[in-house]
Amino acid sequence: MKFIDVRKIAFIFFVISRFSISAQVGVEYIWGGPNSTGTEYDNSTFNGGLNDWTTEGLESAVQDSADNAIWRWDANGKMADGAYWGVAGTIESPSVANGAVGFDSDFYDNASIQGDFGKGKAPAPQLSTLTSPSMDCTGEEKVSVMFYESYRARNGNTTVEVSNDGGVTWVSYSIAYNDIIATNQSTGGDGWTYVNISPTAANQSDVRLRFVWNGSYYYWLIDDVALIHSPQNDLAIVDFFYPAGSYATPMMTDVTCVSMDFSCTIRNVAEVTRTNITVYVNVIHANNGAIYTDSVLLPIFEDTAADKTIVFDESWSPNNVGGKYTVVYSLTDGTQDFNPSDNSDGQGFIITFNTFAKGPGLGSFLYPSAVSNSYYAAGAFYRTCDFDPFGGLEIALDSFGFVCHASQSDLLTGATVGAWIKKVIVDTLKYPEVMMTAAMIENDNKGWEQVGYAEYTYVSEDEDSVMVWVTQFADLFGDDIDVFLEPNSEYLALVETSSANKSIGLSIGFSQNMHYGSGGGIILRDGAVYGGWAGSSDDPQIVLKMRFLVNSKLPRLADNVIAVMPNPVQDQLNLKLDFENATDISYALGTMTGSILQAGQWKNALNETKTLDVSNLPNGQYLVRIQTEEGIATKMFVVAR
Repeated sequence: MKFIDVRKIAFIFFVISRFSISAQVGVEYIWGGPNSTGTEYDNSTFNGGLNDWTTEGLESAVQDSADNAIWRWDANGKMADGAYWGVAGTIESPSVANGAVGFDSDFYDNASIQGDFGKGKAPAPQLSTLTSPSMDCTGEEKVSVMFYESYRARNGNTTVEVSNDGGVTWVSYSIAYNDIIATNQSTGGDGWTYVNISPTAANQSDVRLRFVWNGSYYYWLIDDVALIHSPQNDLAIVDFFYPAGSYATPMMTDVTCVSMDFSCTIRNVAEVTRTNITVYVNVIHANNGAIYTDSVLLPIFEDTAADKTIVFDESWSPNNVGGKYTVVYSLTDGTQDFNPSDNSDGQGFIITFNTFAKGPGLGSFLYPSAVSNSYYAAGAFYRTCDFDPFGGLEIALDSFGFVCHASQSDLLTGATVGAWIKKVIVDTLKYPEVMMTAAMIENDNKGWEQVGYAEYTYVSEDEDSVMVWVTQFADLFGDDIDVFLEPNSEYLALVETSSANKSIGLSIGFSQNMHYGSGGGIILRDGAVYGGWAGSSDDPQIVLKMRFLVNSKLPRLADNVIAVMPNPVQDQLNLKLDFENATDISYALGTMTGSILQAGQWKNALNETKTLDVSNLPNGQYLVRIQTEEGIATKMFVVAR
C-alpha cells in the first residue's frame, strides 16, 4: 500500500487514491449515506455543521487548555490553519460541498507559525473525541462503519470506538490502513475505508461511534460517515516489492545482470474466508506489451488471517531494450470484489540511453538534515553489468546531478558541496549490505575506492531546490580526470553537504516514493549509516549521465565501414554499413563531447543501411560511433533545418 510522503521542509503532495469514490457502488447502507434524508443525512454528511455530533477535548500537554482540543467543522473541508498544512487541498468526499469535520493537532500546538511549537491554544499531545448520535442496528448481523478521510501522520493515533449502552462503555477498533501510515505520510484527500464493528454493534438498538485522536501532529479530516452491511468479499494488495535497483538504468552499462525478484502483500479486508485466490505479477513494456508473467495460487485465506506476503518463485532479468516498463501486481478469486480499485498495484522503471536515477523526479527533502554541528551526506548506489553486448565500449561519467535545499534563507549562496564517485571494492559492502561509518568518506580503500571528486559552489539563492550539474572531475591529487565506469561493478554517487564535519545548513533532494524494498541509497549522519530514512523507502535523487570517450584508444575500424548521409541532415540519418562478414554492432549517437543521446545494437549487420531518427535534435554538430569486437569507427554529422 502506497501513501504520500510529505516532508516538513518541502510540502510536495502526490495524491494516491487508496479507494476510489466510485467504489461506493453496491454498498448496502444501514444508516446514513447519500440516499438518506433529513436529520440522518445531515448527521451522516456533516451538512452545515456538527449537527447532533459532539466533541470533547480530554487531554493536552497543558492540561488547563485541554478543553480547547476539539474537533471542528469547516465549510471547505480543510484543516488549513496549521503551519504544516501545505498544499494538501480539501478532503475529496462526495459531500464535501456541505462541509467536513477534522482535528488539527498542528494548529492547536503551534498555531500557524512554523517552529512556534507548544505555543498554541492546546499544545500537543492531545486526546480528543468526536461522538455520533444514536443509531439503530436492530436485526443487523454484520455492521461496519465506512467513512471518507484525509489523515496525515506524525505521532498521532487514530481509532474508532463503539458503544451499545448509551456511551457508558466503549470498545476500541483500530483503523488498519491508518495504522501503517509512517511518519510524515498521508492518505491523500480522496481516501475512504471501513471498519467491521459487528462484535459491538450487531443487533443493537443504541449504537454510538466516536472518532478518537490521541497524540501529536498533523490532522485528521472525516466526512460521509455511514453504517453499512459488512462486505463479504474484499481482498486488497496492500504492499509490494519494487524489483528494480534503480528507476532509470542506462543500456550503455547493460542491464541484463539486474535480476529481479517479485513479492507483494495481500489482505483479507472483509475478514471473510476466501478460497482459490490467484495473485499475478506482470512486467509490461510500453511498446512490446507483457513480457513477463507469473502467478501464485493461494488455496485459502482465512477470515482471521494476518496479511500474507506472496513470493513469486521465478526471478527475471530485463533484456537490454530501452523504454518504459511497468510492474503490475494483481489478484482475484473469481468473484465480484467490494473494492476492485485496490486489487492491483505497481510501479514503473525505465531503461535509458544514458541515465542512472533513483526516481522520475525530485520528491522531497530529508528532515531534519541540516542540524548545526552535524555531519551529513547521502548517496545512491548504481550497478553496471557486463559491457560485452557493446563490444567493451569505454563508458565515462558525463555529468553528476543533485538538488540541495537550504533550511534557512541566505544559506545557499557561497555554499560548496562535494560530489564523490566511489567504486565499491568489498563485496560485503555492496548495496544493500552497507555497514560503514561516515569516516569512510575520508578513509577510502577499506570498502570504497574513490574514482572521482567534484565541487559545486552555489552562486545564487535562486538555485534552491533546483537540480545542478557538475561535469569536471578530479583525482586525489586534484588533477582533472575522466571518470570511467567498469563492467560488473557497483558505484556510490555521494553528495556531502558538510564542512569540517559540521552541517552547512543544506538538505539533499530525495526521489519520489519509488517504493524500493530496502532502499538503493544511504544516509551518513554523525558517524552513523542508514540504509534509508526511518519510515521511508525513498533514495537520494542523485543522477548520473554517461558519455562515450571521444578520444578512445581502442583500435580503429577501416574508414569505409560506415558512411553517414545525408550530411547535413534534417530528420532521418542514414548509416551505410559495409562489412564483409555478418557482424554484431553497438552504436551510440552523442554530442561532440560524447554525451550519449541514443544507443542500441544491430545483430549480424553486413552490407546494409540503418536509419536513426534525429528529428528531436537541435541544430548543431554530433558524433555517431559504431563498435565491434574489432574496434570502433566514429563519424561527425550536422543537423541543419
